[in-house]
Amino acid sequence: MPKHKLYSIKKTSLPLRQAEWFSQEDHVRIKVPKFQGTIGKLFCRLLRRDPHILLHLDHLGSFVWKYCDGHHSVENILTSIKNNFGEENLEERLVQFLYDLEKNNLISLESSEKIIEDYSIT
Repeated sequence: MPKHKLYSIKKTSLPLRQAEWFSQEDHVRIKVPKFQGTIGKLFCRLLRRDPHILLHLDHLGSFVWKYCDGHHSVENILTSIKNNFGEENLEERLVQFLYDLEKNNLISLESSEKIIEDYSIT
């Protein structure tokens, strides 16, 4: 089996959802735009088609997604999934999943230091 490339994500990063979503039967569904450009969006409107597709997450992905609220660090999320899912390779799966979400603009990975600066009271 070929090795997958692992991506580096700081344990202190705070994943923050950037997409519309909802829960259905304990699983998360994320609304992902079909098109980024105006022409594709226009065709959807003209053809009366939904301009989104639904991304269906499994039980582990749904669990992680709910923690991507900007308040839980990657390290907190990893601890939570280890406590709830005794599966192997959870760290690799989490890093790959968060990387894929960020690459597709579904989450942002905020620096915990930046968040503290943004919310500091002077």
